[in-house]
Amino acid sequence: MELRDPAVSARSALSAAQAFRAIADDGEPGWADEARGRAEPAEQRSKEFQTRFETARQAGKALVNAGTLVPIDLVQAPKGGGNDVKR
Repeated sequence: MELRDPAVSARSALSAAQAFRAIADDGEPGWADEARGRAEPAEQRSKEFQTRFETARQAGKALVNAGTLVPIDLVQAPKGGGNDVKR
């Protein structure tokens, strides 16, 4: 059984997005469009992770500073968010 770390998944998505974006920016015929198409979803996954992470960080601060409970949607793993258990 293997647990995937969502932070590693987000960093991998960002690295992939950067690599695909660099290929797209080169404008190589045939490769640029495919690279652009692959960069966009990877960038979106990375942005979603960063947003969720910052929201969770702020909720953690509120918990420590004011005793405000963390919303349940931040405690539960997002579907398909990299926390899946592989067997």
